[in-house]
Amino acid sequence: MVEPKNHNQKLSALLASVKEKVNIAQDQQQLIEAIELVKAFGGPLKFNHGKRYAVAIVAVLAGFIIAGVQWYQYRHLSSGTTILLVLLAITAIAMMVWSWRKNSSISNLADELFQQDLLFDNGLQQVSVEPEEAASELMSRFHEFNRGNYSQEIKALFRGIIREKSMPLTITFTISTMWISVLR
Repeated sequence: MVEPKNHNQKLSALLASVKEKVNIAQDQQQLIEAIELVKAFGGPLKFNHGKRYAVAIVAVLAGFIIAGVQWYQYRHLSSGTTILLVLLAITAIAMMVWSWRKNSSISNLADELFQQDLLFDNGLQQVSVEPEEAASELMSRFHEFNRGNYSQEIKALFRGIIREKSMPLTITFTISTMWISVLR
């Protein structure tokens, strides 16, 4: 494997490694090991997008200067200038979107880590099911689920078991985005 050269490459490699560890974690100790990797990183958990921001700013400024000069001289923009302005705008937007997506990968990983920790804390497991089957099952159990619009989306299903000392039975439940189904 090639050794990462700069901070952004090292951070990307760290995030990929931590994401893999979070996805395969079976208990909280494995999550703690993933967090220890982050703590041992030895640098800020922030991408350096200075070059991309500079390219975006130069593209915008170049566009304004070119458009201003053309407009000042001829009182209209030629088709070649218009195409160049569109390309400069696309470049600036692409640089900003690229930076935003890279930055959001850090917060998305933190959210995944938090959710996995919540699942372990509450003894839940994510259940993989066919969305159509789960939706029809929820519609049969809960009349409110049949709304007739887009809000029937099932983002995730979770299953757990409650064993109470005061109760002689075990309750298995499934949690979707809004409903809790109890199977005794």
